[in-house]
Amino acid sequence: MFKTLQDKNFFKMVKISFDTIGWPNGIDLDPEILYEKSNFV
Repeated sequence: MFKTLQDKNFFKMVKISFDTIGWPNGIDLDPEILYEKSNFV
């Protein structure tokens, strides 16, 4: 599913929805989860 984000044209289709970012194919990324999974915690 995330392989589609490797296409630069598709990646540029990102939209902000409330507190997440998402793409037309249903992929969305919650910033809180990204932060928890990062090395910054």
